[in-house]
Amino acid sequence: MSIEDISTSSLRRQESGATVQLLRVARRSSAMLEAPDAIQIAHTLIEKYGAAAIAFARDRAARALDVGDDIAAQSWQSVIEATRTLLQQPAGV
Repeated sequence: MSIEDISTSSLRRQESGATVQLLRVARRSSAMLEAPDAIQIAHTLIEKYGAAAIAFARDRAARALDVGDDIAAQSWQSVIEATRTLLQQPAGV
C-alpha cells in the first residue's frame, strides 16, 4: 500500500509473522491542512531536497501512521499532493 492510499483504507503491519490491523483512517477533512499551508511546506521541501521532497514527505506520513497520528498523516498527504503538483510544473512557472 502506498502512502497515497491512507485516506481510504485500513492499515496493517506485520508483527511476528502475523498481520495486525492498526487503524482505519477516515477520509481527510477539507480543513485538515489548508492548501496554502501545504503548498508552502511543499516549496520549502523542494528547495531543500529537490525531487527527493516527495520521498521525505512520504517518510513523514509513514511515521505518523506508525504512531497512530491520523491528523499528521492526513496533513502530510496534503503536502505530498502539493509537492507532486509543484514538481510537475514546468520550470519558471
